[in-house]
Amino acid sequence: MYQVNNTLMINSIKNYTLLLLLLSLFSCDKDEDEVPDSYPLSGSTLFLIDVTPQSINNKVKLGWSPSNAASFSEYKLYRHETSGIDENNGTLIHVSTSVNDTTFTDSISYNSNFYYRLLVRNSNDQFSGSNVINVKTDAPENDPLITVSSLKTGYISKNEVLWFHFSAEANELYTIAWYDNWWNEYSAGSIFVTAYKENKTDIYFPRQRLIQMNGSPVSIIANASEKIYLKVEGYDDRIEGTFGIKVDLVNKAEAIEIPVDNSTQAVIAAGETKFYYSNINKNSNYTISMVADQFTGAYGDNVHVSVSAFGEVSGQPYFENEEPNVIEFHGHAKELNVTALENEKLFFSVTGAYWWTPRTVDITINQ
Repeated sequence: MYQVNNTLMINSIKNYTLLLLLLSLFSCDKDEDEVPDSYPLSGSTLFLIDVTPQSINNKVKLGWSPSNAASFSEYKLYRHETSGIDENNGTLIHVSTSVNDTTFTDSISYNSNFYYRLLVRNSNDQFSGSNVINVKTDAPENDPLITVSSLKTGYISKNEVLWFHFSAEANELYTIAWYDNWWNEYSAGSIFVTAYKENKTDIYFPRQRLIQMNGSPVSIIANASEKIYLKVEGYDDRIEGTFGIKVDLVNKAEAIEIPVDNSTQAVIAAGETKFYYSNINKNSNYTISMVADQFTGAYGDNVHVSVSAFGEVSGQPYFENEEPNVIEFHGHAKELNVTALENEKLFFSVTGAYWWTPRTVDITINQ
């Protein structure tokens, strides 16, 4: 009987020990110092405050309700092209670790359609997602009027042709520059520009493409006080978007004279335009010769300049073929031939078009 009682006692001790071990195992994951969190996380409500059109894009201001998570860590705002947006497929556009930081302004292009969602994370790396909101922007309406000396922004859709105009004074010198996605935040692919006289038949310069890495400009002298029309077409119809046009009035008195049968040396930076003139006689033939001190452009190819030539009296451009103003140096002088239409000053402009640093260009005019 003693043996039996001893066995029962031993079995009871074993069972009690096992019970203590099990209780210890289940309680070991609980940290006595841990503060309970308010889970599940309460997601913030995302909402649109306003959309403000800008010259190049749209400012989208978003807001959300503050998180009430006890161990808040951060907000993460995502943008995506479809409504199925989460942290795996969305573009992260904003992160904030301040619970009271509840607004953000995004920048999106015209004619866009985006979805937004806010995720709230706590210190345990747990997330809660907000509602999804959709923001659409339309293509802007183009105002055809260009104000001289003010940058004009337009929007061109695929296969679209646009017309703009500015008021010119007779015998004044103007430069016309335009900018697409080679420049700043503009989004349109390369564009062509044609400048027409007021009758929209006679031209000041034919269909010109933006010179890469520099912009334009093309120079003209207005031969009458009239509206000058600019026709804008997309060179790359796959890319629609914003572009810029700027017309500036140039003081002709600042042009440098190059007497016939003489030369000058110009140091021209990328995007810089210098103006020259020579007195020419009607029906006489002249040659403008240019050569650069270096012949390698930004990508190891040939150096380019942009040249426009026009008569003060005739008001006519002297180069009329397709893209006439792009001159590419091939290690030798480039010659342009001119037959004078009147006894007049021949104005011509030279713009550094395709290099990173200033280049020296020798310019000669001979009869």
